[in-house]
Amino acid sequence: MPISEIKVIFSVHKSTTMSTTTELLTQWYDEVWNKANESFIDVMMHKDVIVHGLDPAGISKGIGNFKTFYSNFRQSFPTVHVVVKPLVNDDEMAAVHCSVTARSATGKEVSFAGLCVGRYNKEGQLTEGWNNFDFLKMYQQLGHILVAEIEEKPVSR
Repeated sequence: MPISEIKVIFSVHKSTTMSTTTELLTQWYDEVWNKANESFIDVMMHKDVIVHGLDPAGISKGIGNFKTFYSNFRQSFPTVHVVVKPLVNDDEMAAVHCSVTARSATGKEVSFAGLCVGRYNKEGQLTEGWNNFDFLKMYQQLGHILVAEIEEKPVSR
């Protein structure tokens, strides 16, 4: 999808900016993760993006660093599905809850959750992203014992 189409999507919803950033972030997960459309990264992500929470150093800068993370993750997990639940948003940012299911290259299934906050420029490109995913749970499901598992109990409301 060319950037001009994203601009059209963004401007069409200008009167409803409360949903625009959420729609962009939801579209990101659908295209990049659910459909494995790697070329969409170049369309939706600004070349100087700052990404928090996916790199061991904590912060990575630039689209190339994200593409390296993405490629490595997709090699380990060729099948990924993310269900996005919008939390809050405004005309510049959106926050979503993500429920992730994936199948590893060895056939093991994992499921974990996380939060993502995305900041967008006026062109509808992701300029900064904060990620907080339960990778410990993912690793435990793959058989890596990093800490003892804790039995999860349903929360009564």
